[in-house]
Amino acid sequence: MTTISIQDETGRSAKLAEDMHAFLTSAAPYVEKVTELSLPHTVTVKLLNVSDLAMNFSAFVRRQVERDTTGVELTKQERKKAAALPVAAGRSARTTWAVDASVLVANSVGWPSTLIVPEALAHQGLLSDPDGLCELLVRVLTEQAQVEACRGVLVPGGAWPPVREDQSPVSLLSAGHAYWASQKATPLVLRNPLSHGRRRRSWTYQRQAALAFLAARGQHGRLLRRSTAFVDQAMASIGPERFNRLWVTHELVPTLDELRHPDRWLQRLSA
Repeated sequence: MTTISIQDETGRSAKLAEDMHAFLTSAAPYVEKVTELSLPHTVTVKLLNVSDLAMNFSAFVRRQVERDTTGVELTKQERKKAAALPVAAGRSARTTWAVDASVLVANSVGWPSTLIVPEALAHQGLLSDPDGLCELLVRVLTEQAQVEACRGVLVPGGAWPPVREDQSPVSLLSAGHAYWASQKATPLVLRNPLSHGRRRRSWTYQRQAALAFLAARGQHGRLLRRSTAFVDQAMASIGPERFNRLWVTHELVPTLDELRHPDRWLQRLSA
């Protein structure tokens, strides 16, 4: 039995926390059914202000750097670069907080939690789009199920050596799997097809989204569609049980080339 823990650290989002708790409780069994993954014993979501988001994300990256560099001999330049990563992570969170609806982190022993800035949901128009908010929360559950499946080894991603998100097969796979699950599970939870209203996104969101678009070289949307299509084809071909082996047997994680060509991954799997 999964326990849902919503921690309102803003002190101003009690109603949102209550609504999220109710939806996550209802959605949890559907996510487990669709993905055939088990959720953690406790699904934790923290509602934060922007400064606390930056502090928490920076601390997470610091832990990941320490984990990834333990026992590794680094040059002086590499040590300097590694030490700068948590600071850069905090700065990035403060710069694009309105774009990231949720941020997955893990503690030192790999237990996941999801950081959400309620103000960001408002800027994205999600507070006036119930179906869109539900989709987001299904993705939150799916990402935490991924962490549980891989015991925090694959997801959330490592910090060293630093790899751009669009060059990380694990990051792309995780996002595609979560989006695939949201398309499958959300209508089951709502008992209706998804019906998105036209979101009114704020100027703050649009400005930060433009910065994120440039930083990602305009690739994020295309890569998400590609990785979601990979998961969809893989699930249709081999089913969740065989697909989920990759969370444990890490050699099965698709390469960037295989994400573009799912047939090649399926051939490797059956070899």
